[in-house]
This record gives sequence, structure tokens and C-alpha cells, in this order.
Amino acid sequence: MTGVWFQTTMKRKPLVFVPALLAVIVLVVLSKIGVASYDKTAARRGEIASTIAASGKVKSETEVILKFPSSGKLATLNVRENDRVKKGEVIATLESHTLSATLQKARNDLLAKQATAQKVLDEVKDHDKDETFVQKEKRVAAETARDSAYDSVKEAERALEDSVLTSPIDGIATQVNGNVGEWITALDNKAIAKVIDPTELFFEAGISQEDSGQVAVGQAARVELDAIKDSILEGTVYEVPMSTSVNNDGEIVVPIKIKFTLGDNLKLGYEGDTQIITKSKTDAILVPKGAVVRDAQTVYIPNSNMVLRSIGGLVPFLSNLSRDVKKVKLGMFDGSNWEILEGLGESEEILVKK
Repeated sequence: MTGVWFQTTMKRKPLVFVPALLAVIVLVVLSKIGVASYDKTAARRGEIASTIAASGKVKSETEVILKFPSSGKLATLNVRENDRVKKGEVIATLESHTLSATLQKARNDLLAKQATAQKVLDEVKDHDKDETFVQKEKRVAAETARDSAYDSVKEAERALEDSVLTSPIDGIATQVNGNVGEWITALDNKAIAKVIDPTELFFEAGISQEDSGQVAVGQAARVELDAIKDSILEGTVYEVPMSTSVNNDGEIVVPIKIKFTLGDNLKLGYEGDTQIITKSKTDAILVPKGAVVRDAQTVYIPNSNMVLRSIGGLVPFLSNLSRDVKKVKLGMFDGSNWEILEGLGESEEILVKK
């Protein structure tokens, strides 16, 4: 019996690829093998500024610390914090009963010493050429006692004057310390009050040593204070000192001063940040930072070998297989965009790394 083999052939259905699925697969594969992707855009004209950032606080150009130079019991304290004061206004006093008594005693002693000295001088006034040693000794002793008494009077007058603290300026008392009846010791160097001129407020910012050479008087600055949200104060750098200081982090900085328009809510000691504009240009060729290879001074531009030129109508996907590089000369950088000085024109296409 002859066997008959029957071979059945199944008809294969045509393979259908879903465009979106294919795009996803390719994107995943490319990402797995380290192929970067890019967006296409164009160089544009716009404004750019190079800035230096720093932190600081609001201070006053005129700030007076009031202290008693002599010791005594605090008798009066006439101001509170945030009180406005006038020039010459009495801020505080020490008890002056003892000081007044000391001054009166010194004056009385001076009168007695002056009388004694005058009597001795009258005795020797006709003995200019034949003054004896005893006469001279008596005269010198009387004159010395008189002069010492005079010095004691002046010292007592100063002590009485020093028992009264007055403000040397018009301003605001921003600090007030002490309690009536408290003993104040001059050696403690305790500040009773601090008075500032509120019309001379400025923002002091610590600029790093590396950046300080780029900062100059007259440069524009923007100040944003922590206590005043969503408000930018426009200012100008008006002092760049030759000296340095050490900030709270132990870093050496240059404490520059910025004068700005005063606001009603501005307070001494407010902290914040500033952006100092060191250079600016209004009509520059700009590209996003993702388009620039800084070290090589190049930008990415598209070529004719674009991968996945169009899959199912999707937006083209550009990889590093579809890019060329172009040499350029870089200018300012503002954190988001680079200025192109040479090598690229307005509206030229570029690739920006995603």
C-alpha cells in the first residue's frame, strides 16, 4: 500500500506594525544603547544679561551706638524700640545726685586752692630776681594744687555730662536695652540704644573673591527680600570697598553696597538676595544651553540622516545619529541661554538635547 502524504500549508496573515508601538520600541532601544534625543529649534534674537548672585541684608549708612562712658544707676530710659527720635533728644540718664555733689565739692575746692595760690603769688611778686628756694617751693606747690583742683572740676563736669545720653542724629531707635534702677558699669561697654537714619538704608551683599573683580560702581542690581515676597527692588551698586570681610560661613567676601528705592515696608536687617548685572545686550543671537557644548565651543545642527523621519505622522525623533556640530564663539550666559557671537545666524536651525 502506497502511503500518501498530505501537506497542509497555512496561509500567513501579513504582519501589521502599529506606528505608535514601533516608535515606542525604537525610542526604548535607542535609550537603552545610550543614544540621546533632541528637539529642533532655531537661534533667535533677544535680550541677555550676565549677572552675579549674592546674599546679604538691609543696613543703614548712619548707625549710632549710644553708651554711657561712666558708671552709675540708670535713672531714666525715655525711648522704646522703633520710636522716632530727634537730634539732641535725651535717650537715658544716670542718677546724678552724687555727681552733682562731687562737682560742687570740686568747685569749692578750686576756689580755696585759687585763693591760696593767689596769696602765695602776692608774697613773692616782688622777688622775681631774688626768690628764695623756700619761696619757690611754696609757690610751685600752691600753683600745682590750684591746677589739680581745676582738673578735678573739669572731670566732675564731664562725669555729669556723661550721665546724660542724647541722640546725635534724627532717626529711629532700633535697639533699647536696660531697666531703670539697673547699675550700669562703663567697663561692661553695654549699649543702651542704637539709632539709625531710615533715609540712608542700603543692601550689603558679600561677593565672592572670584567674582568681585567683575563688580563695579554704577552697575544695576535687583534685590529680592525674603520678607517681601514677589517684589523686586531695583538698585545700583554705589560702593565696592578695597577691603574684605568674613561671612557667617567663614568665607572671605567683598561687602559691596547697593542703593535702592526705599519702600514703606522696608526694615533694617531684612535678608535677601541680589542679582548684579555686570553686562547686558538687547539684540543678541541666543540659543538654549542644551544646544551648546561649552568646552568645544560648538552647537548641534540637524543633518540629512534623521532617524525615524516620520512614523505614522508622529513628530520626527532626532538622535545623535542625525546631528552635526558647528563651531561657534560663545558670549554671555544667563543660566538658560547662551549668546552666540560668531558662527550662527538668526533663525538657523539647531538641536537641543532633551
